[in-house]
Amino acid sequence: MAKITKTYGVLGLMDWQPILHVGKAKFQPLFEGGGATAYGETPAKYTTSNPILQHIIESSHYFKVGHIQLLYSNTTDDGSGIEEEGDKTTNEAEVTGAETTDAEAEESGEAMEFASTGDAAQYLADNFDIPKSQLRGRSNVVTAAKEHGIIIKFTE
Repeated sequence: MAKITKTYGVLGLMDWQPILHVGKAKFQPLFEGGGATAYGETPAKYTTSNPILQHIIESSHYFKVGHIQLLYSNTTDDGSGIEEEGDKTTNEAEVTGAETTDAEAEESGEAMEFASTGDAAQYLADNFDIPKSQLRGRSNVVTAAKEHGIIIKFTE
């Protein structure tokens, strides 16, 4: 069964902890790490792999009006060999028709979706310390991701 990790973002804020009502209960995710510089804006982010919390966030008013946005999602295989029927993830070999060896399939165990090339470049820079100067252009981002065992798909 695949595990989906989603990262949500809020533009224009450094930190934010909204109150999301779930029946009589409340959920307060902490969006953090945002900022603004002369070169651009970094959204405050919240990451979770819990499908219940993902549903709560995606059902909230803030998500519906676009204040909270899905920045990227990451699908990993837990190795059980069980695939969910509603799973919409495909790996790059299926998209391009290329064949991969078993060694390549094990190396590239993570499939990630990004809304834009910039989001993918930011993820690689944050998590793998790759200089953003090396991540200019979609082909460079995809190549750098492959080197770290990640298959990138763009939703745009």
